[in-house]
Amino acid sequence: MQLAIREEQVIQRKKVFIQDAIKELQSVVAASAYTPPKIVFIPQEEILPYLYKQTDKWNESVMVTDKMWWGFQDHAFVESYGEWVDWYWTRSAPRGLHLTLLSNNTGREKQMKKKGYEHREIRFWKNANQFTATIWLCGEYLIMINTNDQPHSLVEIHDKTLASNMREVFRGIKV
Repeated sequence: MQLAIREEQVIQRKKVFIQDAIKELQSVVAASAYTPPKIVFIPQEEILPYLYKQTDKWNESVMVTDKMWWGFQDHAFVESYGEWVDWYWTRSAPRGLHLTLLSNNTGREKQMKKKGYEHREIRFWKNANQFTATIWLCGEYLIMINTNDQPHSLVEIHDKTLASNMREVFRGIKV
């Protein structure tokens, strides 16, 4: 009987120790700001609907972060998804948002530039003939769109740390 009582006391102490350890680990995890990146792949047939669907999320993230939509853009994006670009700048772009992109120098993007969308600045980079994809930085989102190859594809990464580092790169090169 004594042996059973001692064993039960040992088990009770272990339970208390384990409960304390669980509480401690939970507080460490709660204090950690790490959130794993969220990655989404969109095939060609779903890109246009996805652009429309995600626009509000991207806008909100841009406006909370720095009000700047950064990146570089292959001319093929405008050729393929120009209707979305027109919709964005006439119906969706929030007041105070600024877009600054590097692009390769082509006729379609020059036509788009003539439309005079306020706060949409495309800088043509003489040596950027090899841009074969588009990368946007929208707040905490990094959007990569391949329009050079068939089928087109879009990859969206929602990652605060990666986006912050990319933002520093774009500021550094003064896109």
